[in-house]
Amino acid sequence: MKEPLDVNKTLNIVIIEDEPISTAYLKKLIKDTGLEHRIVQELDSVTEAITFFSQNNVYDLIFMDIQLGDGTCFDLLNTVEIEKPIIFCTTFDT
Repeated sequence: MKEPLDVNKTLNIVIIEDEPISTAYLKKLIKDTGLEHRIVQELDSVTEAITFFSQNNVYDLIFMDIQLGDGTCFDLLNTVEIEKPIIFCTTFDT
């Protein structure tokens, strides 16, 4: 079961996004919330994310792009178990 997110402490955030402009915009939006936070890792591929999540558990929240250069976030989620909250993001325009 996933733990509830404690917004009264500094949130350790991981961003998984392969578009630098989207990463920058997402970081601005996070900053604008006023919540105490620290970006602990920025990842831009499924491969990098699999490596990171296989070795680290020092994060509270994940912002995850759906489509990455080397696959989808679902490829990641089918490979590693993540027990923290995820906010899915996309700039895909239909």
